[in-house]
Amino acid sequence: MNRSLLCRAFARYFDIHTADTENRRRAIARLRYQVYCEEFGFEAAERFPEREERDAYDARACHALLWHRPSGRVAGCVRVIPGEPDPRRPNLPMEPSCTAALHDTPLHPGRLPPERVCEVSRLAVHRHFRRRTGEPRTPLGDIDALQFPMVQRRTFPLISASLFTAAAVLSGQLGRDHVFAIMEPRLAHFVARYGLHFRRISDDFEHRGRRAAYYIHRPEVLATIEASRILAPLYRMAEHGLSPKRCANHSAGSCDAAG
Repeated sequence: MNRSLLCRAFARYFDIHTADTENRRRAIARLRYQVYCEEFGFEAAERFPEREERDAYDARACHALLWHRPSGRVAGCVRVIPGEPDPRRPNLPMEPSCTAALHDTPLHPGRLPPERVCEVSRLAVHRHFRRRTGEPRTPLGDIDALQFPMVQRRTFPLISASLFTAAAVLSGQLGRDHVFAIMEPRLAHFVARYGLHFRRISDDFEHRGRRAAYYIHRPEVLATIEASRILAPLYRMAEHGLSPKRCANHSAGSCDAAG
């Protein structure tokens, strides 16, 4: 299947939404519980007796979820957390985890205006949409989808790319050009295959396994997306599904998409 047909098929089987209702917020929290608590043990399951993983950053984040139409399941989710304008707190939630490992660079999140930075986090793909069994597991996902028809399974490798394009849309709605994330180094290599070249800004450190801090400039992301036959249609799909009104008032401390 060529790239254009693959993207069209993906758009037939998936929808992307802002988490602007309680049902959608709960669907994301349940998926995060399954991935972060049950599968990978990143968070203690006993902390969430309702089997919905949430944290203190959800209230100021903008969230997106990817919906698989044929099965009625949430296939994936991602959130974007804007910088903290309070000078008494770290600019981004990632900083306490990697402060000692961060490089001395102008791209240090603490050296950039808080109103221009954001962090991409809690990106997860449901286990039913990971492509192959027996491969190293990651919340970003290689996907085991043997129960789905082949025509649908061929589109599943685009799930992670669609979530990154959703994060690009949300960061733009928030007016944030400086985008940060904590990732496994191999995941940074994975997304680089799509042309999304995150810059490493830290040494390796221990945080749910070996991780590093990464940075990407949103204008560079948009140039890459525009030139890509895969990313461009996924980005347009995300723009259509994620209403800019949801985060328009975020600078005033509220966001309708918050979980």
